[in-house]
Amino acid sequence: MLRVLALLTETATADQILSASACLLAQAGPTAITLLHPLAQSDPDFMPTEEVHTARTDARFAAAQQALAVELAQRADAWRQSGLPSLEIRAGAPEQIVTAAAREADLILLAAPQGDADARALLDLLLLRLAKPVLLLPRQMPHSFAQSIAIAWSDADNAAARAIGAVQALLRACQRATILLGTDSPHAAPPPQALLDSLEAAGRPARLHEFALAGRHVGTALLAEAHAVGADFLVMGRLPMAGCAKSCLAAPPPRCCGSSICRY
Repeated sequence: MLRVLALLTETATADQILSASACLLAQAGPTAITLLHPLAQSDPDFMPTEEVHTARTDARFAAAQQALAVELAQRADAWRQSGLPSLEIRAGAPEQIVTAAAREADLILLAAPQGDADARALLDLLLLRLAKPVLLLPRQMPHSFAQSIAIAWSDADNAAARAIGAVQALLRACQRATILLGTDSPHAAPPPQALLDSLEAAGRPARLHEFALAGRHVGTALLAEAHAVGADFLVMGRLPMAGCAKSCLAAPPPRCCGSSICRY
């Protein structure tokens, strides 16, 4: 069974997370989903050298956090008819809450942290410190979800293979799988035959899409090539160049659709 942890951190992205969770339930076979909101009890943005810490500021912060939790719970309840569970609200230090919950998860859903400092901190925690597979969702959800999956292949390490393993159920259910291979990348190598055989056995033979970076940043190039082949879902491992994650997160989706990105 696929164990999914869906993190809701702000109202602006709650519906994207809930929609993707419902899609996973419908498409990925046996799936157990936990909807979680880590309720901060202290303001992580408080600057003791610039601000005065008072009972009033504490109360104001607590009230805002409680209002956010209530709104997120109401959003989640509206999706109960799709089979999603109620939102779990756990109070404490967000990093500690997410670390404990992530240990039991095979895949974690998180909105792309464009301007959301809390989501950015959680992404760094999950990818860099916990090495967990994360499904990043765009601010504008694509018209389809994991129907056309692009796989960014690199032999830099085995992170790409682990990311593929995390979404095997979606690969078996998708309509088309495409392997992206940058021919002028320093880590370019043909995908392993075992990967091709597993997709073939699942009835989803992958086609190979070769492209040249041609001076583009690797993250920007991968997003562009994924969109070029009509993908609505991109699977990628760790990128070897510093700043690639920022490149992928900062690149705006084309007008026609966005892409969900699964990173390990």
